[in-house]
Amino acid sequence: MAYIDHLLILLSYVSVSFFVMFFTVFVARGQQSLLHLYLGAVILGLAGLTKYNAVFVELGLVGTVIALPSLHPLLRSPHIYVAAALTGLLQLPALYWNAANDFWSFRYNLWDRLDFESFSTGLSTLMAVFITSIVVLSPFLIIPMLYFLKSRPKAGPVVIWQSLGFWTFSSSTSAFFFLCFFAYVHFYWNIEAYLMLLPVALYYFPSIRLVRAHLVYGATFSMLFTFNYTVLPLAAIAGQEDFESARVFGWTEIGNRTAAAKLRYDAKFIAASDWQTASQLGFALRDPAVECFQYDRSQFTFWLNNELRNGQDAIILVDEPQLENLDMVIRPKFRGLELVDTIQVIRFGKLLTTYRIFRGISYIMKGA
Repeated sequence: MAYIDHLLILLSYVSVSFFVMFFTVFVARGQQSLLHLYLGAVILGLAGLTKYNAVFVELGLVGTVIALPSLHPLLRSPHIYVAAALTGLLQLPALYWNAANDFWSFRYNLWDRLDFESFSTGLSTLMAVFITSIVVLSPFLIIPMLYFLKSRPKAGPVVIWQSLGFWTFSSSTSAFFFLCFFAYVHFYWNIEAYLMLLPVALYYFPSIRLVRAHLVYGATFSMLFTFNYTVLPLAAIAGQEDFESARVFGWTEIGNRTAAAKLRYDAKFIAASDWQTASQLGFALRDPAVECFQYDRSQFTFWLNNELRNGQDAIILVDEPQLENLDMVIRPKFRGLELVDTIQVIRFGKLLTTYRIFRGISYIMKGA
């Protein structure tokens, strides 16, 4: 399992810590610790480069300054606006790339992936995200979270930290709950909502029994999670399919047989049927040149060199959920397509998923 959220989390924590020190010094002494302010702004800008979700920390900061009367004088300080501009300035690489590529990243996140099906579908997605979030976080953490969001300490850095947590949680959770009606939302998209709670959660537990229950639950859940992704998907034990879990298994064999097929047919390059499979295959082969053929645009779309690949044969790995795109997406890109290998990923007698390896004969450059 590899997500980019670890950088978002780390940089958000470091940034918020500097901002809280800046606010605390200002409330206590009436002084602006500019080093803390500008360090927080720079690091928050870097967090925004890792993932757009950092905008919710920015909204949390804005909400905190507006909500706490003791911080209102900062609204008359030019340094606040210079710091905000500095955070925005660090987004120039993303802005430049989007401007040079028809704003595809922004369009994908803000428009292309959105599709309203029905109110009932959106409500089902919302409930799924809500329940999954509770299961993953721990149901025993809900009470401390409510205390964290609702209680009002009288003074000290806790006031600032808690206000920042409230506004970050509110903006992020509201946005993704609303998005449930227009897209499939993963629970971990809302990770920024919980960042401020976790370092101080112990302070808000009303009893030691609840702490113990949370620790037991967390240890049990972690073991099951680890078992699911390293030994056998839990769904397979119940005879159910879980492609998301299954796709982390079998990559030594998949990589070896894909590489062998490339040698056997003297293919010039290797490709896969979607961006995630292409990423995993590239990692397994230690090959950054693995291509991707799928209907939706991804970063692989921009990396593909059509002129270089024109007329070349390819070995293409297709995972089971992507078979439906074989005729629609992959076959039209080649003058011929033939199945050369089938790989069943089996663990403890359970069939997890099936991959198929195809030989693509003579890649057709778009427009050729």
